[in-house]
Amino acid sequence: RPPRSTLFPYTTLFRSRSLTPQASVALRHHLAWTIRDQQRIAFLRVTDLAVRFIDLPQPPTATHLAPDGRGLLVTDRSGATWIATDAPDLAAPIRIATGGDYRRASFGPDGTRAVLFDDQGGPGATLRNPNQIAVVDLTTGAVAERTLRSYGSAPQAVRVAPIGADGRQLAWLLAERYLAVIDLAAPEAEEVVAHLVLNDDTRNVTPVQLQFGTVDGALTTFIRAAGSDDVFTLTFPE
Repeated sequence: RPPRSTLFPYTTLFRSRSLTPQASVALRHHLAWTIRDQQRIAFLRVTDLAVRFIDLPQPPTATHLAPDGRGLLVTDRSGATWIATDAPDLAAPIRIATGGDYRRASFGPDGTRAVLFDDQGGPGATLRNPNQIAVVDLTTGAVAERTLRSYGSAPQAVRVAPIGADGRQLAWLLAERYLAVIDLAAPEAEEVVAHLVLNDDTRNVTPVQLQFGTVDGALTTFIRAAGSDDVFTLTFPE
């Protein structure tokens, strides 16, 4: 607290409302703190130290930073709240309503789409689906939820590739022994599964690192996996 003075007298407001903010997040023009106890986010504009609070409809479960500090995505048990921070004046919050409880998020490099995942399930009276994901358009708030039926285990990580010359943007979901890929422009389409070992191979070859590129004009994904010295190359020319 600042020292007592005539300029900043203590009031019951400061004594009765707990701040306990999470660690600060550096954005393009702001510093931000998620204040769970108050269900809101505090934004400090660095040019003039102006402070703005944005209320959240639910207690936040996690805060996710978009690439290059373009925005802040705060998830809760009923969805997420997205605040774009490209400009010194904050954009109006976009509310994203979901049926799943997502605690992790992966953004596309351009920051216009995100994949929410990591519903771990666990004990409790409510059955929860660890294979459910949500594909979110951060410009409109549109969301498509689906279950990855080909997964035997929940996604361990998600990586979103850059948008290709044909406008396609793929998301890779990493699990034990294989990957699944979805097209973010058509999230309802059936996923494609790439196994890293043959069916009769008992090795645990788990994808751990992805690098995106282009080979002969086709989007190509290079994959390094634990349990193998190989580098896998996957491409979708059509």
